[in-house]
Amino acid sequence: CPDPGSGPRPAGAGAPTSARVVGDGELILCDLAPRVGGHWGDSCATVAVGEPPAAARAAHRRVHDALQRAIDAIRPGASAAEIDALTRAGLDYPHHTGHGIGSSYHERPRLVPEAPGLLREGMVLALEPALYADDFGIRLEHVVRVTADGCEVLSRHRLEL
Repeated sequence: CPDPGSGPRPAGAGAPTSARVVGDGELILCDLAPRVGGHWGDSCATVAVGEPPAAARAAHRRVHDALQRAIDAIRPGASAAEIDALTRAGLDYPHHTGHGIGSSYHERPRLVPEAPGLLREGMVLALEPALYADDFGIRLEHVVRVTADGCEVLSRHRLEL
């Protein structure tokens, strides 16, 4: 996990690493962005050490539901800004909802408020809604390819806590 975080680190959406020991019930946010043969991938999941508290389970459900809303809305002609808005609804995170990937790590389109552009068949997007609380952070990410009638989820990693 090249960019792990737990406790207040992911709650701030990133911070320097430390020697902090992860405790029982805490969450670990793991973001991985491999590059193979000149092409980028991107994935993120949040896992619990032991049994997560009820608040973390509820937050995880909200983020998972947001990711599913995004997946369900991806199709040719969909507006990048509209995908961002429907995914971000009820959540507050300081980064993009998603971005294109390919030969560059972050490509267009960027799924952010007021983003220009429409999705086209063949685009590959990383979708990554999140929720950051004072003492934990949750980000879930899947990569999708825009198809003629929606999208195909390319990611195969599990998203359960």
